[in-house]
Amino acid sequence: MAKPALPLREPRFDEPLRCVDDLDDVADDDLVGVELRDADCSGRAFDGASFAGCRFIGVRYTGASFAHAQLEDVEFVRCDLAGVELSEASFLRARFDDCRISSGDLSRAVIRSTRFAGTRLDDLNVRHARLEAVRFDDCNLAGSDFMGATLADVSFGGSDLSGAEFSQCAVERLDLRGARVDGIRGLRSLAGAMVSSDQLVTLAPALATAVGLVVQAEEER
Repeated sequence: MAKPALPLREPRFDEPLRCVDDLDDVADDDLVGVELRDADCSGRAFDGASFAGCRFIGVRYTGASFAHAQLEDVEFVRCDLAGVELSEASFLRARFDDCRISSGDLSRAVIRSTRFAGTRLDDLNVRHARLEAVRFDDCNLAGSDFMGATLADVSFGGSDLSGAEFSQCAVERLDLRGARVDGIRGLRSLAGAMVSSDQLVTLAPALATAVGLVVQAEEER
């Protein structure tokens, strides 16, 4: 019997949130019910920290580190997280709107019930991560590396996956419809994924290579 689809849930907040000017204003590593706007946290280390019910708007986290951090019911809006370290981090009910996470490291992260909307995620490292009930809406994921990742109930509507790597992935109810799929690699791992008829035309040469077909013009027989 097939497993039921996993639900995608939005972050939950206990309003009003406590507004702070800087995360240094928070006494410990457990950040609960905090809102931070237009701050610069570039290069800062939040490794192992816990974030719950927090909203970040226009915050710069370039090169910051959240390795092993736990983020639950969090929202990032217009934040710059280019080059951010999120390896082995855990996400539950998170949302990223109009953010930049180019060249970020999400390897071995666990990402559940999370939405990325209008976000730049090119050259993202998602190796061996686990994604469950995750949506990428109108995102740039060109050149991203999902090698060895587990993808369950994940969709990429309107997103750019050109040149993305999917080798050795485990997928369940993966929806590629509406995504740009030029040059994606590791197609053997995507058995069962949903694609549209026009995408099939784009994928045909790579699919032929993946199953070992030799394509020759008729006069070359």
